[in-house]
Amino acid sequence: GFGEQAGSFDKFSTKFTGVNYVNGPLTLVGSYQDSDGVSFAPSATPTAGLDALVVPTGLAPTTTAAVTVKNSVLGAVYDFGVVKLHSEIGNVKLQSAGNVTIRNYMLGLTAPAGPGKVLASWNRMNVTNISGGVANQFAVGYNYPLSKRTNLYVIGAYTKNGDGVMMNAWANGQSDHELQFGMRHAF
Repeated sequence: GFGEQAGSFDKFSTKFTGVNYVNGPLTLVGSYQDSDGVSFAPSATPTAGLDALVVPTGLAPTTTAAVTVKNSVLGAVYDFGVVKLHSEIGNVKLQSAGNVTIRNYMLGLTAPAGPGKVLASWNRMNVTNISGGVANQFAVGYNYPLSKRTNLYVIGAYTKNGDGVMMNAWANGQSDHELQFGMRHAF
Protein backbone atom coordinates (compact mmCIF):
# COMPACT_ATOMS: atom_id res chain seq x y z
CA GLY A 1 0.00 0.00 0.00
CA PHE A 2 0.91 3.66 0.08
CA GLY A 3 3.34 4.90 2.69
CA GLU A 4 2.20 6.62 5.87
CA GLN A 5 4.90 9.28 6.04
CA ALA A 6 4.58 12.62 4.24
CA GLY A 7 6.88 12.90 1.26
CA SER A 8 7.53 9.15 1.07
CA PHE A 9 5.54 6.73 -1.04
CA ASP A 10 7.27 3.68 0.40
CA LYS A 11 7.97 4.50 4.08
CA PHE A 12 5.85 2.57 6.62
CA SER A 13 4.07 0.65 3.86
CA THR A 14 3.01 -2.93 3.18
CA LYS A 15 3.16 -4.77 -0.12
CA PHE A 16 1.32 -8.10 -0.44
CA THR A 17 0.67 -10.64 -3.16
CA GLY A 18 -0.82 -14.10 -3.15
CA VAL A 19 -1.82 -16.86 -5.52
CA ASN A 20 -4.31 -19.70 -5.17
CA TYR A 21 -4.60 -22.77 -7.42
CA VAL A 22 -7.42 -25.31 -7.13
CA ASN A 23 -7.71 -28.39 -9.33
CA GLY A 24 -10.02 -31.16 -8.08
CA PRO A 25 -8.74 -32.43 -4.74
CA LEU A 26 -5.55 -30.33 -4.85
CA THR A 27 -5.25 -26.78 -3.49
CA LEU A 28 -1.98 -24.84 -3.61
CA VAL A 29 -1.44 -21.38 -2.11
CA GLY A 30 1.44 -18.97 -1.89
CA SER A 31 1.84 -15.47 -0.52
CA TYR A 32 4.48 -12.82 0.07
CA GLN A 33 4.32 -9.74 2.30
CA ASP A 34 6.89 -6.97 2.73
CA SER A 35 6.15 -4.48 5.52
CA ASP A 36 8.40 -1.50 6.22
CA GLY A 37 8.49 0.38 9.53
CA VAL A 38 7.00 -2.32 11.79
CA SER A 39 7.51 -1.48 15.48
CA PHE A 40 9.82 -4.03 17.12
CA ALA A 41 10.58 -3.78 20.85
CA PRO A 42 12.66 -6.80 21.88
CA SER A 43 12.80 -8.05 25.44
CA ALA A 44 15.75 -9.42 27.40
CA THR A 45 13.34 -12.10 28.64
CA PRO A 46 11.00 -13.21 25.86
CA THR A 47 7.30 -12.91 26.63
CA ALA A 48 5.16 -13.17 23.48
CA GLY A 49 5.09 -12.67 19.73
CA LEU A 50 7.89 -11.44 17.48
CA ASP A 51 9.00 -8.86 20.07
CA ALA A 52 9.83 -11.66 22.48
CA LEU A 53 12.05 -13.89 20.39
CA VAL A 54 15.49 -12.42 20.80
CA VAL A 55 17.42 -9.27 21.64
CA PRO A 56 19.36 -8.74 18.39
CA THR A 57 23.04 -7.87 18.60
CA GLY A 58 23.53 -4.16 19.29
CA LEU A 59 19.89 -3.48 20.17
CA ALA A 60 19.17 -2.84 23.85
CA PRO A 61 16.10 -4.57 25.37
CA THR A 62 14.45 -1.17 25.94
CA THR A 63 14.96 0.03 22.36
CA THR A 64 12.03 0.20 19.95
CA ALA A 65 13.09 -0.06 16.32
CA ALA A 66 11.24 0.25 13.03
CA VAL A 67 12.10 -2.91 11.10
CA THR A 68 11.27 -4.45 7.75
CA VAL A 69 9.35 -7.72 7.96
CA LYS A 70 9.38 -10.05 4.94
CA ASN A 71 7.01 -13.01 5.16
CA SER A 72 6.53 -15.78 2.59
CA VAL A 73 4.23 -18.81 2.87
CA LEU A 74 3.59 -21.86 0.66
CA GLY A 75 0.79 -24.29 1.45
CA ALA A 76 -0.94 -27.33 0.02
CA VAL A 77 -4.06 -29.35 0.77
CA TYR A 78 -4.97 -32.67 -0.83
CA ASP A 79 -8.44 -34.18 -0.28
CA PHE A 80 -8.37 -37.97 -0.44
CA GLY A 81 -12.12 -38.08 0.33
CA VAL A 82 -11.69 -39.88 3.65
CA VAL A 83 -8.98 -37.54 4.89
CA LYS A 84 -7.54 -34.15 3.91
CA LEU A 85 -3.79 -33.67 4.29
CA HIS A 86 -2.46 -30.15 4.93
CA SER A 87 1.09 -28.81 4.70
CA GLU A 88 2.70 -25.40 5.01
CA ILE A 89 6.14 -23.87 5.04
CA GLY A 90 6.79 -20.26 5.95
CA ASN A 91 9.72 -17.93 6.28
CA VAL A 92 9.82 -14.62 8.20
CA LYS A 93 12.79 -12.24 8.09
CA LEU A 94 13.13 -9.25 10.41
CA GLN A 95 15.67 -6.88 8.87
CA SER A 96 17.28 -3.98 10.73
CA ALA A 97 16.78 -5.86 14.02
CA GLY A 98 19.71 -8.25 13.98
CA ASN A 99 18.36 -9.92 10.82
CA VAL A 100 16.25 -12.50 12.67
CA THR A 101 14.96 -15.41 10.56
CA ILE A 102 12.02 -17.59 11.61
CA ARG A 103 11.06 -20.74 9.71
CA ASN A 104 7.65 -22.36 10.22
CA TYR A 105 6.48 -25.82 9.17
CA MET A 106 3.07 -27.45 9.54
CA LEU A 107 1.65 -30.89 8.73
CA GLY A 108 -1.98 -31.66 9.47
CA LEU A 109 -5.03 -33.68 8.65
CA THR A 110 -8.79 -33.32 8.74
CA ALA A 111 -11.01 -36.43 8.81
CA PRO A 112 -14.79 -36.89 9.15
CA ALA A 113 -15.92 -38.37 12.48
CA GLY A 114 -19.63 -38.61 13.19
CA PRO A 115 -21.36 -35.39 12.16
CA GLY A 116 -18.16 -33.34 12.56
CA LYS A 117 -14.46 -33.47 11.79
CA VAL A 118 -11.33 -34.48 13.68
CA LEU A 119 -8.40 -32.09 13.26
CA ALA A 120 -4.74 -32.87 14.00
CA SER A 121 -1.52 -30.96 13.34
CA TRP A 122 2.18 -30.64 14.05
CA ASN A 123 3.72 -27.14 13.91
CA ARG A 124 7.42 -26.31 14.16
CA MET A 125 8.89 -22.85 14.63
CA ASN A 126 12.66 -22.43 14.23
CA VAL A 127 14.30 -19.09 15.06
CA THR A 128 17.52 -19.80 13.19
CA ASN A 129 19.55 -16.97 14.72
CA ILE A 130 19.42 -18.11 18.35
CA SER A 131 20.53 -21.18 20.24
CA GLY A 132 17.58 -23.29 21.42
CA GLY A 133 15.24 -21.41 19.08
CA VAL A 134 13.00 -24.35 18.19
CA ALA A 135 9.41 -24.95 19.32
CA ASN A 136 7.16 -27.89 18.37
CA GLN A 137 3.41 -27.94 18.88
CA PHE A 138 1.13 -30.98 18.57
CA ALA A 139 -2.64 -30.41 18.47
CA VAL A 140 -5.83 -32.43 18.08
CA GLY A 141 -9.38 -31.16 17.97
CA TYR A 142 -12.97 -31.70 16.95
CA ASN A 143 -15.28 -29.43 14.96
CA TYR A 144 -19.05 -30.04 15.40
CA PRO A 145 -21.49 -28.31 12.99
CA LEU A 146 -24.64 -26.79 14.50
CA SER A 147 -25.73 -25.42 11.10
CA LYS A 148 -24.15 -24.52 7.74
CA ARG A 149 -22.62 -21.36 9.22
CA THR A 150 -22.20 -22.15 12.93
CA ASN A 151 -20.01 -24.74 14.62
CA LEU A 152 -18.63 -25.70 18.01
CA TYR A 153 -14.96 -26.59 18.40
CA VAL A 154 -12.57 -27.96 20.98
CA ILE A 155 -8.78 -28.19 20.53
CA GLY A 156 -6.10 -29.54 22.84
CA ALA A 157 -2.40 -28.91 22.21
CA TYR A 158 1.03 -29.52 23.69
CA THR A 159 3.96 -27.17 22.99
CA LYS A 160 7.59 -28.15 23.61
CA ASN A 161 9.96 -25.17 23.54
CA GLY A 162 13.71 -25.02 23.11
CA ASP A 163 15.81 -23.08 25.63
CA GLY A 164 15.68 -19.88 23.55
CA VAL A 165 11.93 -19.52 22.88
CA MET A 166 8.65 -19.59 24.73
CA MET A 167 5.75 -20.14 22.34
CA ASN A 168 2.53 -20.41 24.43
CA ALA A 169 4.56 -20.46 27.67
CA TRP A 170 5.70 -18.14 30.49
CA ALA A 171 9.43 -18.85 30.32
CA ASN A 172 12.08 -19.90 27.81
CA GLY A 173 12.28 -23.66 27.39
CA GLN A 174 9.03 -24.25 29.28
CA SER A 175 6.50 -26.69 27.82
CA ASP A 176 2.81 -25.90 27.83
CA HIS A 177 -0.60 -27.53 27.45
CA GLU A 178 -3.39 -25.55 25.79
CA LEU A 179 -7.14 -26.03 25.58
CA GLN A 180 -9.41 -24.00 23.33
CA PHE A 181 -13.14 -24.29 22.89
CA GLY A 182 -15.82 -22.08 21.46
CA MET A 183 -18.41 -21.34 18.87
CA ARG A 184 -17.72 -19.92 15.40
CA HIS A 185 -20.30 -18.24 13.18
CA ALA A 186 -19.49 -17.32 9.56
CA PHE A 187 -21.28 -14.30 8.11
